[in-house]
Amino acid sequence: MELVVKVFKALANQKRLNILRLLMRDGELPVSIIAKRLRISFTSASKNLLKLENVGLIKRREDSIWIYYEINRSKEYPYRELLFKFVKK
Repeated sequence: MELVVKVFKALANQKRLNILRLLMRDGELPVSIIAKRLRISFTSASKNLLKLENVGLIKRREDSIWIYYEINRSKEYPYRELLFKFVKK
């Protein structure tokens, strides 16, 4: 499947949109804080973060036992502008 289709599928979910809005507003966050702020389970947060990461909308950083996520702001990412227009703060 083309990446653009996968990106739109990832964006077609309210939980994932909420995660993206939170990361755009607050910057890099660990999974536990994302789950707490959005009032979703840790498992739900992890699964949705993985889908967003798989299409390149977010990136992760591991720091010992913590995993942090942030918006992919790389200029090389082809859907960067779409993300910023589609997901408003």
